[in-house]
Parts: sequence; C-alpha cells; structure tokens
Amino acid sequence: MAEGLQQISLGAYVTSSDFGVDVTENWQSEYLQFFLYIVGTVWLVQRGSPESKPAEDAGPQSDREQEVGPLRPH
Repeated sequence: MAEGLQQISLGAYVTSSDFGVDVTENWQSEYLQFFLYIVGTVWLVQRGSPESKPAEDAGPQSDREQEVGPLRPH
C-alpha cells in the first residue's frame, strides 16, 4: 500500500472511475495488438512468398500432402 493513501474495499474500487479507466486502457491496448496482429498476418499471407502455397490451398493437410520431413522427395 502506498504511503499517505487511504485503503478502500474491493467493491468500492470496482465501482470507481479509476477501475473503469484502468480496464478501458488495458482493453484498448489488447484490442490494438490483436488487430495489428490480424492485419499483419493477412497482409503477409496475401503478399505470399515463392516458397509458400497459394492462400486458397492453405489448411490442414497430411505430412505426405505437405511433403515435409522424411516424406519429402530428395
């Protein structure tokens, strides 16, 4: 507890404007990060790579279909 500050109950804190501001700031930060992650991922998938498969072919496939590991042709 900080010196010089009065202790308040959990109920009083949860119903205070300080709690609302803290929660809102945290949620804004989380949603911003999540939004940027999604936009960045979509951009990278759409941009493509010479080594990646087309976006329409993305999805769950077996190791043989993906030709990974020991199943990959040499």
